[in-house]
Amino acid sequence: MRLLLTGFGAFGEIAVNPSELVVREIENRANLNAHVSLQTEILPTEFISAERRITNLILEARPDVILSLGVAERLNAIVLERFALNLDDTNMPDNVGSLPKAMPIDSDSPLAYSSTLPLSQLASKLAEASIPVAISNHAGTFVCNHIFYVARNVIERAGMKTMCGFVHLPLNSEQIISPNAKGHRIPLDVLVNAVELCIDHLQTTFHV
Repeated sequence: MRLLLTGFGAFGEIAVNPSELVVREIENRANLNAHVSLQTEILPTEFISAERRITNLILEARPDVILSLGVAERLNAIVLERFALNLDDTNMPDNVGSLPKAMPIDSDSPLAYSSTLPLSQLASKLAEASIPVAISNHAGTFVCNHIFYVARNVIERAGMKTMCGFVHLPLNSEQIISPNAKGHRIPLDVLVNAVELCIDHLQTTFHV
């Protein structure tokens, strides 16, 4: 199974993004499933640059599965996203100051795409491991949602069979961040374990 695993770099008050830490840790672990061919990428928290990079990665690598990670500091659990919306709408600028308001990502494409990962099964696997997990209806309207939508759109337009989904992570408990940050922090090793469990399940259910 050719897996593209992506995270995001720093943005706002988050100097070290948990999604980047998780990707790097999984990349460095020697015990990754032998049946998984892993490619990783840390995307910039920028609408345009991240779109270009994820598009190129998909068309060049043609992965079997894309698992994209991001952070949402108000979360209390690992959150599996059901839908990517065809909408950029934010009050917080990205890392280059872009501040889109009620803008479609692609005016010629559907209003939304659904995740093609087995979300209920993944949620069950995490719950069985006593990892807090939830399923959310959509990935917001910031850069996380943007690259999720773009990835699904590229896959559809190219006629690929790539499975694709997005997972939001809470802050990891080792981080020092603004005391105003809300949400429940989870140890980094638990976040890594959660993503590895997802990868293992995807591999066991993957069919060429």
